[in-house]
Amino acid sequence: MSINWNSNWLVKFESPLSVFGKLRFANQLSGKEFFQYYTTENPHNRQNFLLGENFNYKKLEEDIEDQLLDHFNSTIKNMTHGFLQGEFKHSLYCRKELFLCNQCAGLGYHSLLFQSKFIVNCPFHNIELTNQCRKCGMKLFYNFNKNHFVYECCKECKEPFFDHSSNYPNYLRYTQEDIKCSYFLEWMGLSEFKRHQLKTIHISGIESSQVVSLSFTFHILEQLFMLRGSEQTILD
Repeated sequence: MSINWNSNWLVKFESPLSVFGKLRFANQLSGKEFFQYYTTENPHNRQNFLLGENFNYKKLEEDIEDQLLDHFNSTIKNMTHGFLQGEFKHSLYCRKELFLCNQCAGLGYHSLLFQSKFIVNCPFHNIELTNQCRKCGMKLFYNFNKNHFVYECCKECKEPFFDHSSNYPNYLRYTQEDIKCSYFLEWMGLSEFKRHQLKTIHISGIESSQVVSLSFTFHILEQLFMLRGSEQTILD
């Protein structure tokens, strides 16, 4: 399949949901057409739910000549640090409900970071994320829908999640310098030692929780350092 794609459309921390949305809009492909063509039943190709469990990235990457999977996996690794010990734990630390920043959505953008239980506000706009349709208030879920539209939309009222028509083909590009949330910058800047310490932490109630405070997580880490000695002492 001949696919219209521009590598400049791929933005830092971006999710498959909005990247696929850009592809669908640029090529006027419905969800049904796009996902039927790029879906595989091969069990060896299955990813976690954030990436689309049966999505054929190899086939798409050959068509667009770009490395999407590495881009997405890099973001997932950065936002989960040492917590994840296997793919089965993605559902512990990432939300299956779809969380949006309405300002980002208006720019045709969604970040994998928004699905992290540690992220409450948009790191770029510092406004609270929402998991409700802006039009009808319906709760949204992180799904790749095989619908008949060229955009992802609310199942109830068909309101599009992202505004591609106003931004295509000149999508805004975020950089790390655009991040406004100090807690998130601290999270991204954790040392390898501190990331390793996260592997020893279990947060009570994480399974049923939608939000885990970053400040609370940092507090737990500091308590660990006090009990175990300084970072330099342990490393020595």
